[in-house]
Order: sequence, then C-alpha cells, then structure tokens
Amino acid sequence: MRTLTYLKPLLWRLGIGLLLLQIARVLFYVFNLSSFRHTGFLPFLDGLRFDLPTLVFLNAPFIVLSLLPNPYRGHSLYQKILALFFIIPNGLGLLANLTDTAYFPFSRKRATAAMLKVASIGDDTFRLLPRFLSDYWYLLTLYIALVVVMVILYRKSTISYPKKKYSFRQAGVESMVFVILSGVFLVMARGGFQLRPIDVYNAADRCGPENMPLVLNTPFVIIKTWNSLQLEEKTYFSRERLTGLYTTHRHYNAGKRFDHKPNVVILILESFSSEFIGYLSGKKSYTPFLDSLLAQSWTFDYSFANGKKSIEAIPSVLASIPALMDDAYITSAYSSNKIGSLANILKPEGYHTSFFHGATNGSMGFEGFSRIAGFDTYFGRTEYGDERDFDGHWGIWDEPFLQRWAGFLEQEQQPFLSTLFTLTSHHPFHIPDAYRQRFQGGPQPITKCIQYTDYSLRRFFDRIKKASWYPNTLFVITADHTFSSEDPYYGNSAGQYAIPIAFYTPDGALTKRDSGTVQQIDILPTVLQLIGYNRPFEAFGQSANTPHSMAIQYRNSVYQMMQDGYFLQMVHDRPKALYYLPGDSLLKKNILPLHPDKTREMSARLKAFIQTFHHHLIHNNSYE
Repeated sequence: MRTLTYLKPLLWRLGIGLLLLQIARVLFYVFNLSSFRHTGFLPFLDGLRFDLPTLVFLNAPFIVLSLLPNPYRGHSLYQKILALFFIIPNGLGLLANLTDTAYFPFSRKRATAAMLKVASIGDDTFRLLPRFLSDYWYLLTLYIALVVVMVILYRKSTISYPKKKYSFRQAGVESMVFVILSGVFLVMARGGFQLRPIDVYNAADRCGPENMPLVLNTPFVIIKTWNSLQLEEKTYFSRERLTGLYTTHRHYNAGKRFDHKPNVVILILESFSSEFIGYLSGKKSYTPFLDSLLAQSWTFDYSFANGKKSIEAIPSVLASIPALMDDAYITSAYSSNKIGSLANILKPEGYHTSFFHGATNGSMGFEGFSRIAGFDTYFGRTEYGDERDFDGHWGIWDEPFLQRWAGFLEQEQQPFLSTLFTLTSHHPFHIPDAYRQRFQGGPQPITKCIQYTDYSLRRFFDRIKKASWYPNTLFVITADHTFSSEDPYYGNSAGQYAIPIAFYTPDGALTKRDSGTVQQIDILPTVLQLIGYNRPFEAFGQSANTPHSMAIQYRNSVYQMMQDGYFLQMVHDRPKALYYLPGDSLLKKNILPLHPDKTREMSARLKAFIQTFHHHLIHNNSYE
C-alpha cells in the first residue's frame, strides 16, 4: 500500500539505532575483556531485551513524528527535523556507551543518573576533559566514525510519499497504524508483557550478577535511575524482628588505652587497592613503607571498601554511611540530613578537627561535606597557596602536601582529629619529574604513582615521629576504593572492593593480623571504641571487634555481603549466588543450593541492614 511507504524508512532508521547499541556492547566487551569470563553469546542476546526499550526511549519523539498522521511528512523541512530527532539522541546514547567503556574499569558498573550529578560538581570535568580526550583518543575516533556511518546510513532511507492530495482515507489509515504501532512500541519500552516493566536488576536473570554490565547499556541505566534516586521505604521485617537482626545503636564500654585523649589521624589513599600492597596481597609490592607500617598495625585479611568512587568513600569512612543507593550520598537528596560523623562526635570531647585534600577546592563536593560533617578546618589547593606544586590536573602533589599537613599538625592544639585524602595516584598517573626515573612502576600505569605516594608517606612519618603529639595518636590507614585489575581475584565482584583498613599506634600495642571482615563504615565505631569513647552513638558500621562482622556493597541493583568467609549476592530481594571465599576466591562454585540455612541467615541480615538504611535516610532519624 503506497500510503504506508513511510514505514520502511522508519524501520530502517530504528534498525540503525539498534545496530549502534549492539556495536557499542561489543566494543564495551572488547575493551573490558578481562572483566567478563565464561560469557558466551547469551549476554549479547539478552542485551537485546535492554536495547529495544532503550531504542524506544531515545527515539520516542522521532517515532511519534514519523508515525503522526499529517500531510507534510514528505516536506524537506519536516524531514530535517526528523533527522535531528534521530541523530542527536542516538549520538548521545552512543557517546554514553563509549564513555562508559573507558570509565568501567574504575567504577565496575554502568554509569547511573547520579554520575551526571557528580560530574557537575566543581570544575573537575571541564578542566580534565582535554586530558581524557587525549588519553582515550581511540574511543573518540571510533565515536566520530560511528556517527558518520550513522548519518550515511540514515540518508540511504528516503520517504517515498504519494504526490496526490492528502485524503481522509489516507489520514484514517495512518491513524490506525499510529495507534497499533504505538501499542507495539509501548510493549517494547516495557521490555515485554510481564507485570512490571523491565529494570536494571533483570539483567541478572539469566547471565548472573557478574555479567550484568555487559547485558545492560548505559542509556538504559541512566534513564531507569533518573527518577529512582529517592529511596523507598522497605518493610521486610516488623520493628521488633528488625531490632533483633540489626540496629544502628552503638555503645562500647571500652577500657582506657591512652593516658590522655588520643589524637586521631586518618589517611585515605587514592586508589590504593590491596593488590598493590605486598603485605596484604602476597604479590609484588609497590609499597615498601606501607608494608612495614601494616606489619605493626591491626590489619585484616578481608577488608573492603563500601563503594567504587571517591565521593562514596568519604561518607563511609568519616560518617559510617555506606554507598547503598544509585546516587552518592554527597549529591543525594539526603545530604543535608543530620549525621554522626567523627568530627561531630569528637568536637564536644574537646577535639580540634581538620580535613586536608590537595585538589581544587570544590572538587567532588568534599569541602561542602566536610562542613556538614562538622570539620573546623578544610585545607585544599587554595589554602596551600603555592602553584609551583600543582600537578597540572587534579591538585597538589602528595609529597609536598603531606609535608604541609605535618607542619599544620605540629602547630595544632591537642587532642585533634585530622584527615588527609591523597590524590597523585589518580588518572592521568603523573608523578613529579624528579621521581620519574626513581620509580619504575609495573604493568599498570598507576603503580609508579603508588610507589611515589608510598615514598611520600615514608617522608611524612619520618617527620612526625619527632613531634610531641606522635606517641599519643591513633592512626587509621585506608583507601577510598580500588583500581581496575586483570587479576582473577582483584577483578571479580569480591576482590574489586579489597582495600587496606588498618589501625596503628606508635607503641605497637594494636599489632595483629585479623582473619575477620571489616569495611569502611566500621572505621568510625572502631576508632571510638579504641580511644575509649563511652557514650552511645549511631552508626551503620560496627566495631571491628564485633563477632560475625560483615561488609556490604551495592552496584546496579546488586547487593552483596561478606560475612564469616561467605559471599552473598542478592538481586531484587532474591539471593542469586553464594560463595565461600577462603576456598573459592575466584567465585567459580555457586553453593547457594547447598547452604539454605546460611543463605537465609545472611539474606535476613542484609535485608535488615537495607531496611534500616532506607528508614534512617528517609526520615532523617534512627530507630529508637
């Protein structure tokens, strides 16, 4: 029927969009090959379930304008408008997918809507954009080439429209087609006829949590998380049952370990995966000084980050707030909640508090969060005031910045709480010219930076050992998150969160290698117990001395929990996998069917944690 000839170009053009989504998935797989093992063809086939809704989401205006009954469809202006409504959204979708191809080794998940909020904080994105484009020029080249191909293929489809007068009959036929195909596209947008529209968590249905990023595409995840940044109240358990499973109330009747109120110094090391630290990994070490320090500290065989981004680490370490939502806490709707940070808790005890980060002020929202968390002093690139030590990208080199911090602490009134977040071990992985020949690094570009920061730590400790405040100080050494890895363990769902968490006192009294589990949100309660804080407080974490301690993470609708050597993964309230890490660190044997009691026990505790977390943030209070 000549009146329906406009449908052929529409299908051709939508086919181009679908092809681009699959090409992007193949590129995502090729550039992140080490992250996906034993995949087969199924993730690519399942990916179509998510590409079809994405196709409709991206092209909704284009589809409507293409199907809308009207006599101007063949007009050149109308066709130009149609072309813009196709090329721009599909070009942006392709850009999101290819950007995520480069970012995935760092985040280990598809980007969410929250990433757009993070990118808008400060001027880091615009300032570093030229460097990113330079480093990932090959993806930029691929992007340009694919956009050119998209435009060429689009132009190969033309509207062949009857020149005769637009009739009522033709309008009627087109109206029927519009209604019918609108229904078809609606079903595609829902992902099928199932009760609920397809969502991010459905990517684990057949391919498992490990392959979810490959099954998904980035535009789909961004769209699906756009309106889901508000938490929903969970009602897994009654209040009485919930209290028996998990509570945020903490009160430690700790013995007196220090003669005077001790200082607390927290070092957060950028991207310091346990993999790089020989004392923890048993592999080649890039941290000789840190190895020696950890050997005299209370360290853990299973110590984990709660998230994969720096912006998630600061609330976890300093306020015991885990990263259990798509939005980072700092940029979330709950960022103005009243929180019990270390600074807020210790200031009434007479502590002076400070936060040091050598990046450009405003970067990652750290300065703002430090104010909310109650820190008296924020010290960044502006306060440092000497651009000769600027690395040209992020901020001040670690070595001079640590030395400036040491000088500040020498003048600080005791007792004090002071935190420093390093930054040199970050993309683009540069170190000062004077050290480029001294540190040889390893296969990964970050390792030379790790060596440089380790050396900077050595110089920092060499200086502060002479200070009067040093003997009466509790040191906490940890990292914000891990770096990407091709190691079978450090690249899997458990190992990709493995970071150092250690507690050190100069007298060596805490020296212990602990076989237990600890996470970033446990730092706050552990510090308070160690310094003899005897008042009740609220925290999502618990002291590392607590039996059956755990670690919890969340990414792309997958919750996971480590406890007593077991590793549980749960998707949409349903346990999907259970592994025993001491005997199966590579996660090869899913023992979920073999341990129903352990699965029920861990699932209940995980759900209780989630329910408490949601309630606490939504209502800005804790269970009384």
